[in-house]
Amino acid sequence: MSKLQTSALFVAFTLSSCATIMNKGPQVVQINSDKPADVEITNAAGVVVANLSAPGSVELSKSDAPYQVQVTAAGYDPQTVSLEKRLAGHFWGNLLFGGLIGMAVDYSTKTQWMLENDSVNIRFIEPIN
Repeated sequence: MSKLQTSALFVAFTLSSCATIMNKGPQVVQINSDKPADVEITNAAGVVVANLSAPGSVELSKSDAPYQVQVTAAGYDPQTVSLEKRLAGHFWGNLLFGGLIGMAVDYSTKTQWMLENDSVNIRFIEPIN
């Protein structure tokens, strides 16, 4: 086997399952608000997965999206934002380096997902009368 073939095989095996290597673990999402606020986050099943104060950050499982982020501040209408998931760019790296095996590994470990946003920014406009 030539050095070129050996190098190509090494790269293919090293970079297979790209999303599993590059995208594991929960994703940190920063919640920002122009007023002190309470935040409740629910997953796709409607289960509350986090409560925090804004500004603040939270770690969310990418595979449990979409999330509903409800932000409430005293004297203002509540604001709700949806956090959706999308396929991670690293997942597509499997087409070049990992093939179907890499894609299968990423799919089975649910690391093919990323949340669309790393932050949620809320601006309260209309006070409740």
